[in-house]
Amino acid sequence: GIGINVAMDWKRAPSEVQSRATCLSQATARAIKREEVLHELVVQLASHIDRWKVKPAYWFEDWQQRCFLSGKVISVNTLRDSGQQIVSGLCEGVAQDGQLLLRTENGVLHSFNVGEVVSWS
Repeated sequence: GIGINVAMDWKRAPSEVQSRATCLSQATARAIKREEVLHELVVQLASHIDRWKVKPAYWFEDWQQRCFLSGKVISVNTLRDSGQQIVSGLCEGVAQDGQLLLRTENGVLHSFNVGEVVSWS
């Protein structure tokens, strides 16, 4: 699932959320209706699905081009059952199955399908 903050009143949110969160209405300085956002989201999603049907590798190419973390040094909290473990290294983008790729200093390539990127530079 996805979540899109459209028109939020952050005054009642915890202070740490107020300082980091935003919404579309705030970012664009205009009132935005949820119905408008939903309509545009569905139109865009349908377009992407149509392109994917014609060229299945489309998603992967788009992921690779848009991966903000590619080429950055990142740290990932693996959130494993045995406790938290932080793994750091160079982000090499995204694998075709959607896993985040990270190469550590010793050259080991790790892939993550769950976790939290806690820092990047």
